[in-house]
Amino acid sequence: MAESWRMMNRKRIMIGITGLLLVCGLGGLLYWSQSQPEFSQLSGDALIKEVNQRSSVSKEELTDLQTREEWEAVRLILKDKKIIPTSEQFATAVTTAPMDVIEAYFEQGLDPFEEVEGMPIITPLFSANGSPEQWELAIRYVEDERLLGIAVDSLNLEAVKHLLDQGYPIQDDESVLLQPVRHNQVELTRLLLDNGAKWTNAMEQTAKDYNSDLILKMGN
Repeated sequence: MAESWRMMNRKRIMIGITGLLLVCGLGGLLYWSQSQPEFSQLSGDALIKEVNQRSSVSKEELTDLQTREEWEAVRLILKDKKIIPTSEQFATAVTTAPMDVIEAYFEQGLDPFEEVEGMPIITPLFSANGSPEQWELAIRYVEDERLLGIAVDSLNLEAVKHLLDQGYPIQDDESVLLQPVRHNQVELTRLLLDNGAKWTNAMEQTAKDYNSDLILKMGN
């Protein structure tokens, strides 16, 4: 009887200790979660300090940082692999972020040709109105024949020249002229014709449709 009573006491003590440990653990976790400041409340050095202390960040937090243009924080998060970013976040950065952040995105291994809102992520870097540093960065990280088509469709003459000099082939020798002809880009059209593009009846009709008189003279 006494032995049974002692066994019951031991079980009660063990259950009590286990319950106490669970309460302490949950209390510590709750304290940690409540004491961890939100990124949205921080900026500048305080934000960078908090980023360095985190082992990971959420998709929503990264999106918020990009919206607020906290680019140094974004760069550090990507550099230290604290998140696997989305294609949409990459696409946003390509159009708004500084070069070092875009470079950090290229290092994440995302597909730069994935389409976001109907356009390959990499396309804005080849804008004819943009800085050469942008498309030079893209070419440094991406070796793909599709780059030439994107540069042509972006009407970026210098990028097209560079890619042709690097040996990038024209993939479709007929349709490649479509955008240059539509926009009456004489020098770009001539460059493509000199490098293997074909002038066709369909392209001549396109030039007429878009009143590209100089292009028509070239074709004739």
